Amino acid sequence: MREGDVAMTLDLVGARVGDIPEARQFRLMFAMYRIHAFEKLGRDQDAMTAAMAISADEEVGPVLVQALEANELAPRTTATLRASSSS
Repeated sequence: MREGDVAMTLDLVGARVGDIPEARQFRLMFAMYRIHAFEKLGRDQDAMTAAMAISADEEVGPVLVQALEANELAPRTTATLRASSSS
């Protein structure tokens, strides 16, 4: 994924939850792409902030780490989330 494509991803899904209106059924997908885009841009703190913001969602939060792993997205953020949940 090229840097321009990553930046475009953030334009499409928004840099924060609520920046772009999202249908309920797409919250997880938007969150995964947002987190992955931040990580690809080297903005790991923003990726973690985005992950923590969506983790509070009672539908999306419990499956976020598994979904990121299954789709091979945001490996550094996923590893950090996995480590913090096991401690």
